[in-house]
Amino acid sequence: TITAGGNTTSSYGWLIYDENNRTKAINVELKDIVMSTNSGGVNVAFASKAVINNLTSPANYSKSGRNVFLAQVGGQITINSGEFTVLRTTCYYATADGANSVIYIKGGTWHEMQANTEKPVRNSNGGIVEISGGKFGANPTNPKRDFNPTAWLAPGYKATLVDAGQFYEVTKL
Repeated sequence: TITAGGNTTSSYGWLIYDENNRTKAINVELKDIVMSTNSGGVNVAFASKAVINNLTSPANYSKSGRNVFLAQVGGQITINSGEFTVLRTTCYYATADGANSVIYIKGGTWHEMQANTEKPVRNSNGGIVEISGGKFGANPTNPKRDFNPTAWLAPGYKATLVDAGQFYEVTKL
């Protein structure tokens, strides 16, 4: 298990997997990090796991990337806290791609999408995104900016508009 913290400015961000030994799982905690990259964010694959505690992706985050968080080929990401902003028009906050690839969103503040042409979350090829906590930027009058988490809620959770309609907050039923 690796615990990392601090600021990162890089071409991709965090690649959490062993490219040479795809059967070897790597477990990482990313804590108290400000992440600003030129392309992607946190990519976890090949049965590796990442726990996110207090990661910030500022407004200048990911100028060309497609995902803030990407779990693929059996990777797992658990997001407990942080503050996330995406200004790109073709970027997902979270993508789970492939069987046994899972992203658990348990907290954090996820600002509304900035004129996004995509959904804020994507699950494909059997991947799972499950939301059980956090606040998500609301803009019901503009579906391309709205981050309504209802479609990805874990069983027993609900999303309610709060803060004068600026956020959806996810809580237990």
